[in-house]
Amino acid sequence: MESCMSTMVKYLLFTTNFLIFILGLTVFGLGIWVLVDKPSFLTLFEEAQSVSGTTDSFNVEIYTSAAYILLVVSFLVVLISFFGCCGAIKENKCMLGTYFTLILALFIVMVVGAVLGYSSRRRQG
Repeated sequence: MESCMSTMVKYLLFTTNFLIFILGLTVFGLGIWVLVDKPSFLTLFEEAQSVSGTTDSFNVEIYTSAAYILLVVSFLVVLISFFGCCGAIKENKCMLGTYFTLILALFIVMVVGAVLGYSSRRRQG
């Protein structure tokens, strides 16, 4: 029973990280597409504006900086999920330790960001 459970956890961790890896690569490709092919990206926004009926203009620089943020975040997601995927399937303690450390650091950054966001919101209003 113990071997069955550890095998199930191993493949569950692998499958989850593999899906996250694929989604991270997709978002990375989307970010590259936005940066490389700005004219088709702009026509996509113009078509969306004409369909929605809004006449508000939009700032292209905001979307360009968002593409850079997407690239960085998706790269980190791909890197972390790679360590989780390979560490799970190979049962490599070093890779799983790196995966755990990166996930823990990401969690700590999220908690600190939430606390800072909540405390600055309380000061403003």
